[in-house]
Formats: sequence, structure tokens, C-alpha cells
Amino acid sequence: IYEKQVPYQGGNLFRSPRDKVPLEGTSKKRVLKQIRIKLHNRDVRILTRIQNYLHMGRIRADKNKPYSIYIVSSKETMMYIIKRINGLIRLKIPGFKEACILYNLDYIEANYNIALYDPYFAGLVDTDGSIVFNYAGNRIECNLEFKYNEYTSKLNFDNTILHSKPFIIKRAKSSKSGGPKDYISIAFKLQSVNNMLFIYDYFIHNRLYCYVKFYFPEGNGRDSLMGIPGGDRVMKIKFFF
Repeated sequence: IYEKQVPYQGGNLFRSPRDKVPLEGTSKKRVLKQIRIKLHNRDVRILTRIQNYLHMGRIRADKNKPYSIYIVSSKETMMYIIKRINGLIRLKIPGFKEACILYNLDYIEANYNIALYDPYFAGLVDTDGSIVFNYAGNRIECNLEFKYNEYTSKLNFDNTILHSKPFIIKRAKSSKSGGPKDYISIAFKLQSVNNMLFIYDYFIHNRLYCYVKFYFPEGNGRDSLMGIPGGDRVMKIKFFF
């Protein structure tokens, strides 16, 4: 939803349709009540960026939790957003398809082959990924990891960063939230020394807006890239060289 970066937050715009489309009325007709993006307070700059670009919606704090939520709730503004991101959603497909049906729109499938310098990849790194300075290995690593499903399995970043094809790993994981649950994850990793210059070049073209990604205590030989305004941490890659 950034300027030239409509795909940027598209993948995170829709959560579970059960949260967004409650049953209402005697006819049990489903309606879209809200579009929400929920992020940690440290990443609130991403939400204000979206709000300032769209000139719509509101941001509120999640009570007693360190999160902020961007909310759009009027029919006109939700229709506007759905039309703009139709054809760009790649991960939250079931909820988005239902929203299209409710607004009588034909769902447009997105292209899963992410093009060179496409900002969609930067959006995923901003919200779900990391860039790590691995001093022990003398390299910079860029990582993305998702739950493996029919949509994440179609993501193709082979041509997104110049001369850099990610290494893909599938592995079994478990989550104890809401009860023990086993699942398969898919990770996209750029961790070759030869990738470093091209990672730097990509993020100079597509700056990040997240203040903090991951924190590693001083002394363990690792540091993480944060999308501080002006690209201060991106420029740290150049110093790392």
C-alpha cells in the first residue's frame, strides 16, 4: 500500500475471515465489517505510513498488549482497498476471496513469480523476515519463513534480487499456542557471501520501515538490520563490507 508498493502490505491485510466476516441478521448473511492490520508497537511506523498514504482508516492500541491495529471499517473505504489490492494478494487468499464475493468482484490471482526489485519482498522482510549480520560467518543473511501451504509453496523469489537465488528449506516445527500443533514451515534464505552486495542494492531501492526486527545481545557475534528512516541500518551493510 506504499506508493509504488501496493503489494507491500497486501499479504498481511487479511487475517482469518472468521475475524472479519461475522454472521449477522436473521438471514445469517455474512458481511465484511473491518479490514485490519495488526503489528507490534515497535513497527507502528508501518501503520502510519499506510494511513498517511491512503488518507483513510484509524490506528488504535490493542488494550493491555504491545500491539497497534490499523482499521478501515466503512463500506466505501473497504471497497477502495479491495479493488486496489485485487491481483496482488498472495498469502491470505481464503479471506480475500470471500471479501471479493461479498463486494461482487471477480477475484484476480496474483503472479507468484516476484519480479526483479519488486517491493513485495521488502514488505515481507519488514513484517515477517530478518536481515542478520553474521560476523562469525563473515556474511549478511536475509531470511523469510512461513507456514508451508498451497500459497507459500508457490512463492518464487529466484529473480527478485539480482544474481541471488534463495536457498529453500522445508522443516517440521511445532507450536504450543492454543495447544500442541505440528506443522511444516518453508524458509527462503539468502546467506551466501556472493549475495551481500545485491542484497544491499535491493534494499537501497526498497527501503524498510520497521524499526526493529530481531535483537541479539551484544557479544554473540550477530546483529540485525532494522528499517530505520533514512536507511541507517541498510547503510551499515556497506560498512560491513
